[in-house]
Amino acid sequence: MLKNLTADIPRGTRVLVVGPNEVARTALFRATAGTWPASVGKVIRPPLDEIFFLPQRPYLPPGTLRELLVPSGCEQVITDDQITTTLHEAGLGSIQVRAGGLDNEHDWSATLSLGEQQLLALARLIFTRPAFAMLDRVTASLRPAQVREVLRRLEENSVTYVAFAEDAESSELYDAVLEIDGDGGWSWSRISRAA
Repeated sequence: MLKNLTADIPRGTRVLVVGPNEVARTALFRATAGTWPASVGKVIRPPLDEIFFLPQRPYLPPGTLRELLVPSGCEQVITDDQITTTLHEAGLGSIQVRAGGLDNEHDWSATLSLGEQQLLALARLIFTRPAFAMLDRVTASLRPAQVREVLRRLEENSVTYVAFAEDAESSELYDAVLEIDGDGGWSWSRISRAA
């Protein structure tokens, strides 16, 4: 699916992965996550506690908003005000109201739209603060302004992100583009910044 791909993504490098070969993009995302073993070659990535994988359809188990958003072990560190502020900044203030607060259980995958599910998972990503985030097609259900705001917040929190998308987006959001063609070939290009 991918021919001799070699790419090094240092911390702080914002990467966009695009191209018409959806199968290869998906394989790369899954192989990096460890859910689809590479048949040839190897994938070297940070330890799982330093990387956050957000698939196009996030897994949100039934539970409370607090349980979904606050990473295990951080319950005493993250306040209700921080949770509420993060939800409002993500455009999810109405979810807290609809849920009846932070501590009522719900089946989120049945209750929320795909866009709301992605924003909720992205809010958790902000609280988790991993070194790296892999984002699979968040542009499919979020508006461009929402995507820009999410990526701005990740950069603000020093989270290096690799975003998988079908088409190239606003180049100011990225430092490099990995383009995968229909035959498994690829090209890597740096995006130069004006001084």
